[in-house]
Amino acid sequence: MARQYRLDTLQELGSAPRLGGRFNGPKNDTTALWKGRPPTTIEGLTPNVLSIAMRSTSALGATSRTVTIRAEGGNSFGGIITREFSVGEGLSADLGIGAFQHVLVRTTTPIPADCTLFFCWVNELTFSSSLLTLNSFLNYPVAGVRTRIPEGAFEMTPEVACQVTFTMNQLGTTFVQGVAAGESIPVRWGTFSCNVPNQFFFRLRGF
Repeated sequence: MARQYRLDTLQELGSAPRLGGRFNGPKNDTTALWKGRPPTTIEGLTPNVLSIAMRSTSALGATSRTVTIRAEGGNSFGGIITREFSVGEGLSADLGIGAFQHVLVRTTTPIPADCTLFFCWVNELTFSSSLLTLNSFLNYPVAGVRTRIPEGAFEMTPEVACQVTFTMNQLGTTFVQGVAAGESIPVRWGTFSCNVPNQFFFRLRGF
């Protein structure tokens, strides 16, 4: 039989270093989940994974409730690595960002009404830490315009069939690849153009 132990104070569970938090929507300004050094536990350990999720208390309808998050990991010598991705309604993210000296993780879009954004620092996530991939969406409204690929992207998927052109000025050439609707292809270069207006999903490497 499981034993239940009464807490001496309401703060007992939160008396250790802050390792998480929550933000309730609607919240229209940007929200800093974490800014500064990663936390250090009482044992002197630095959690290496920041888990983020957002849940809605409303029934599913026509409106999708997601939020875009920008994460930066850096050090005292000026190095900054960034990722921008989406979470919400089952789409979550695990960031192995605790190895950086400085961390800035902030929402760049509002937290919708009836939604709560959660974050937790943890030491390890055995079954997901080998992946740690993120999801990013890019609208491409004008054909033929060279566009930056999101930092950290390794795979891209168009909504409609198209030709993707990677322009490699450094090498004096281009690489053109035909892509079917919904087909995933590797990211070949840091920028690209497309022959038709389109929409793309990108998969990003985590930290």
